[in-house]
Amino acid sequence: MSLMAMAGSEMIRYNPSSNSIESSTNRGMTWFKRVSCSGMGRIRALVSHKGELVLCSDQGIYFSSNKGLTWFKRNSSDRNFVDMQDLGTELMATTSDGRVYVSSSGGFCWFKRG
Repeated sequence: MSLMAMAGSEMIRYNPSSNSIESSTNRGMTWFKRVSCSGMGRIRALVSHKGELVLCSDQGIYFSSNKGLTWFKRNSSDRNFVDMQDLGTELMATTSDGRVYVSSSGGFCWFKRG
């Protein structure tokens, strides 16, 4: 599971000890708290996809189009996604029981693959 992504020239990460999104402009030498993740549930993955940051939690899919300053719920799927990857034109997510789903709509709709 990836908890770090690039947003332009900034590195963005999820810090589980403070339950927050943090940013770095000096390649990870120093980190600054950007926003608290309270209310989002347990964060499982963070990826950059088509100019957005997409976050996978046990309460759904969240996205940010402003480098993680604000987050909006995109999907509150009942699927238990535990990991997510950017495939270029699609997002791919894996469930806790090993099923694979893809989304070509940035996480709005998901379809089982295979």
